[in-house]
Amino acid sequence: MNYEYAGTKELNEALVSRFMVVDIPAVEEDKLNLILDNEFPDADKEKLNQFVGIFLDLQLKSQNGEISTKPIDLRGLIASLKVIKRGLKPIQAINMGMTSKTFDIYEKEIVGDVIRTRIPEKWNSEDIFPCNQVHKYK
Repeated sequence: MNYEYAGTKELNEALVSRFMVVDIPAVEEDKLNLILDNEFPDADKEKLNQFVGIFLDLQLKSQNGEISTKPIDLRGLIASLKVIKRGLKPIQAINMGMTSKTFDIYEKEIVGDVIRTRIPEKWNSEDIFPCNQVHKYK
């Protein structure tokens, strides 16, 4: 059961007693780097590390109660990098893949601030994937 997800509620004691609990810890930097390096071996490693930093910064903000867990989405991060590889500007892609996961305006501002500290507006797809020839999204 994923706490804080829409439509979930506490399970009653009788139902909980029928299951084993799997507690999945927060993703650590080395594991996240390994995942992204395997998924995107052609990416600029220093720039890819900025995306790792976004994820970890947001994870820390969530642990400190500043934001919910909604924008901390590994699938969203990977999807963002995939569309960057296809030509979308990094700032647009990461906003679509992570910032848009929350609907709270205050939380969107916090997430956007974290992203802007790591991803310059001027970056293009080629900055992340330098050997990639793509058709630009308009």
